[in-house]
Amino acid sequence: MAELKPGDLVSRLASEPLKPAYLIAGPETLVVLECADAVRAAARAQGIGDREVYDIEGRVPDWDSVAAAFQA
Repeated sequence: MAELKPGDLVSRLASEPLKPAYLIAGPETLVVLECADAVRAAARAQGIGDREVYDIEGRVPDWDSVAAAFQA
C-alpha cells in the first residue's frame, strides 16, 4: 500500500484510474475529510455512486468483515 501526501493523492486521482479501495488516515481531521472528499469527487466524475465507509476511530477494526466486503 502506497502512502501519499494529500497533494499527491489529488494529482493521482486526476491522472490515474481509481483504485478499488482507499484507506484514508491521519492526525489532522480536516486533511482526512478533504482527502475523502477528493476521492468521492473523482468517483462521481467517473460515474461511480456506490461506496462503503468503515469508521474505525478509537476501536480495533474487524478486518475480517472488511475483507469479506471486498470479496462480495
